[in-house]
Amino acid sequence: MGQPVTVVSKPVSRQGILSFELNRSITGMGHRNYFSDQFLSTASDSTAEQDFQNADFSDQDIADWVANQLFIKFQADLKSIHLNSNVITIELNDNVAGGGNTNKTSIQTDITKFLEELFLFYSLS
Repeated sequence: MGQPVTVVSKPVSRQGILSFELNRSITGMGHRNYFSDQFLSTASDSTAEQDFQNADFSDQDIADWVANQLFIKFQADLKSIHLNSNVITIELNDNVAGGGNTNKTSIQTDITKFLEELFLFYSLS
């Protein structure tokens, strides 16, 4: 089953910024920044999902892995990711951020669901 993660989307006053609070610490007390042009893998969605099923994460930093998975899944929508302890702050690309609240709400919902299921290895349903 893995570890279900509780994710709360926090309101942010800046347009194009999303903030999520998790019930799990991702970085300890450190800050990590990731940018879309530097993300760790260029794998496609199907390859990423296959890699996830067979991966051994014992020698990888969890913060790097989480950022990488977000960029793989939402690469067209994300400009940067900042991780600090249990808070993930995401800057959206201009095409998403400028698309109004509908685009922002949609991507926010998708990312919330993705983060909640990130550490699940199989579902009970």
